[in-house]
Amino acid sequence: MAEQRVRLSCSTASFYELPLASAVGIIRDAGFDGVELVAGPESLARGLAATRRVLERAGMPALSFHPPLYPTPGWPRSQMGRGRAAAESARELGCEVMVIHAPKSRTLATPRARQYIAAIADARDLGKAHGFVVGLETTQRPTDGRPPLLFDDLAFFLRFADEHNLSVTLDTCHAAASGDDLPAVLAQIGPRLRNIHFSDCRTRPDHKKPATHLRPGTGNTVDLAAFVRALGHSGYTGLITCEVSPLELFAWSRRAMVRKLAATHDFIAKALASTAAQSRP
Repeated sequence: MAEQRVRLSCSTASFYELPLASAVGIIRDAGFDGVELVAGPESLARGLAATRRVLERAGMPALSFHPPLYPTPGWPRSQMGRGRAAAESARELGCEVMVIHAPKSRTLATPRARQYIAAIADARDLGKAHGFVVGLETTQRPTDGRPPLLFDDLAFFLRFADEHNLSVTLDTCHAAASGDDLPAVLAQIGPRLRNIHFSDCRTRPDHKKPATHLRPGTGNTVDLAAFVRALGHSGYTGLITCEVSPLELFAWSRRAMVRKLAATHDFIAKALASTAAQSRP
């Protein structure tokens, strides 16, 4: 049996402004094992079969699937329709994880919340039949004085995941912006963790909203290298998915974009390698 190991992935949203083939090629040349395919106008217009061929030509598997970042023509509007579309996309692309966001609500006692629960149950069951998990993504608590939402409470979030047999996608910059201790969050999530959205965070003066989805090592809130080392010591074998803003990776040349992204790959790989070296006798 092949040894299980962490796979380094990158979200296609990090190059959302580029044609999909260009984005996937940059991610491949930066050294990543695969991509998190974020649905967008191009992939929805092409269809799943054509999108899969783009990935196959680049030799890059879709390790996870993420719904569109914004309301997009061609993507269902109903809760059940969105859940089914995401699950069918994960199945068709051969993904390991289907990422889903928590609802922005303060109660589950509404028709919309019941529709959401039905949608994730449908997606979870399709995943069980086809070999992928539904990874509920951790949230970012408000920093502008508004009260937190229901899923901003990590204890509630994890109880909900357990009650509905969901896995977890941990977003490091969401946790950092919320002021959380990442190793403590990692310990709380435990074996539920299957995917990590990896980027940095920087607090700003005058209580402005924190800057998130920064390149690792450019924030001022958490030690991401130490987090990766803790991850290595925990025995984690899921995905670490670079989810850095396109503004952080933009450059006038393709070579420069590859170089910027490769620095993030190397940041993670170096921290993982140091953990492996420490564990050797």
